Amino acid sequence: MKYLKKPHLPIFILFVLLSAFGYNEFIKEKYTKQEKMILIHGYEQNIGLKNIHLDLVYRLEQDAERNLLEQGSDSCAKENYSNFKHKIEKLEQIRIRTFDSCFNNKTTININDGNEDIFVPKINTPKIATAFYDYVDRVSKLDTMFARKYKDFVFEEGMNDEQINDFYFDTDDYLRAFHFARFEAQLSKMYYEDTKLLLRQNFVAPYGLKIEEAKDIPFIMPERNKKAKKNEYNISSITAFPFDKSARLIYPEGVTTSFDENGFIIIPKEYRTGRQKFQVKFPVGCDRDTIFNIDIDFEGIEKFYKNAAK
Repeated sequence: MKYLKKPHLPIFILFVLLSAFGYNEFIKEKYTKQEKMILIHGYEQNIGLKNIHLDLVYRLEQDAERNLLEQGSDSCAKENYSNFKHKIEKLEQIRIRTFDSCFNNKTTININDGNEDIFVPKINTPKIATAFYDYVDRVSKLDTMFARKYKDFVFEEGMNDEQINDFYFDTDDYLRAFHFARFEAQLSKMYYEDTKLLLRQNFVAPYGLKIEEAKDIPFIMPERNKKAKKNEYNISSITAFPFDKSARLIYPEGVTTSFDENGFIIIPKEYRTGRQKFQVKFPVGCDRDTIFNIDIDFEGIEKFYKNAAK
């Protein structure tokens, strides 16, 4: 018991053991073989998720090139794709720079576990929080929609590099590798989602629309299932874009064009009866205009809801 009051000797013995057998030999006793394989499998899964997101980005770029240029010699489509390609390349440069500054800071060590060689990344002191905040800062400067998206971005509940290292990486190589790969996958997912958002923006751009102005509009639909009870409804929603204020109702002629607070064209009350046809003229970019034809059966809609309520 006297040695417990003076722990210098036990600590010295532990130091000698670690020096003689090495840290890797010591952690071999910390985990069972099954536990080590689970952690290694988790590391490999995280790396797999990272690669999946990077592959999805590549597919998005290929689809964008095919879809945005499918109009052939349309100069507007080519201009739009050129702008998209430029931003995609900038976004990829930001991703590469972030990975190079943080996630390439590792080497592989070989742990001989009986008759089996296990390769575990040796993680040096990473700056995970710095990497994520640098990425967010750079993409926010690339496009205003990213600035809005990441306006309130907080990484790991506000922990800094030192706190993250103490919490996730002040341990053995197995857990360090697992968490390191998890953060790699997380950043890759952010990069994929940003690429997808950029693509969505450019798909609607030729029509004079902005993705950040899209409205999610809820509406009520009667339940069409024959077994549904009377007055049973479902709530659904659609994504819609308000017209630019330069849009005009050109048919019926003489109708004054007005907009509600959300930017949607208001159909005058005297036209909300029977079956009505409208035409809206609006610009679509590249000095072009288009005519949008609208056919609304107000009477049919009213009957539909009345019958559903019976």
